[in-house]
Amino acid sequence: MLLKWCLLEGGADFMGELISGESINKFEYKYGEQNLDKLGQEFVTRLKNADYQDWLYGTSKKDDRPNDLGYWIGYKITESYFNKQKDKQKAIEEILNIKDPLQFLKQSGFLDAYIEKYQKSKKESYDEFFKS
Repeated sequence: MLLKWCLLEGGADFMGELISGESINKFEYKYGEQNLDKLGQEFVTRLKNADYQDWLYGTSKKDDRPNDLGYWIGYKITESYFNKQKDKQKAIEEILNIKDPLQFLKQSGFLDAYIEKYQKSKKESYDEFFKS
């Protein structure tokens, strides 16, 4: 699923920055921050799909987005997860060995507002979103 691949790619960026102390600071990350609301809303509707279009490895040119925004959103989810954990060593181990991408996302809390809004539009509970 799209979420899994975004977590793998963005998680690698996060870990690289954590180890090196240097930010990748790519254009994709700046664009992502500037368009968080639009992208967050879109991502929650697509993250369970296998279609990577407009998120990883190319775009449809439907808007001005850069390639590989999935790296950015995966980074942000991973960063949020890491920051919420008290035991940072354990958090690193969990980031490197994500077993359930949906539960990892839930524990990160990063997209909660968008998930709640999306689920409300479908008349479903927040927790229903995280069932495979």
